[in-house]
Amino acid sequence: MKALKNKSLKKVTGTLVALSVVMSLSGCSTMFGSAQDRISILSQDPEAKILVNGTYVGKGNADYALAKGKTATITAEKSGCSSQSIETTKKVAGLTWLNLFFWPGFIVDAATGSIQQASPTNYSVTPVCQR
Repeated sequence: MKALKNKSLKKVTGTLVALSVVMSLSGCSTMFGSAQDRISILSQDPEAKILVNGTYVGKGNADYALAKGKTATITAEKSGCSSQSIETTKKVAGLTWLNLFFWPGFIVDAATGSIQQASPTNYSVTPVCQR
């Protein structure tokens, strides 16, 4: 009976240790946030080509999935007009603050890029056309 009790105690202890290791290797933003931020891009010219980091993503308006923690260059261009570009910006993700209760999560979130998110998520860029 005593051997069975010790075996059960070892099993519970092993489970708790494994759970602790898994939790210590995860940050709140990494576990509960998404790997991408959706940004919306609007041009006042419906014929403007929208590019993100030089890649065509739409005409007039576009949605783009930006990798968490990254920035991008958004460009609007149209034949006969001067193209205009803006850089996306980022801020600390809200879920990151939950790591105050479990500080190793800050390290994990920083390493994965989940510590930051795109902000704002709506951008407006329009080529300049001479009339």
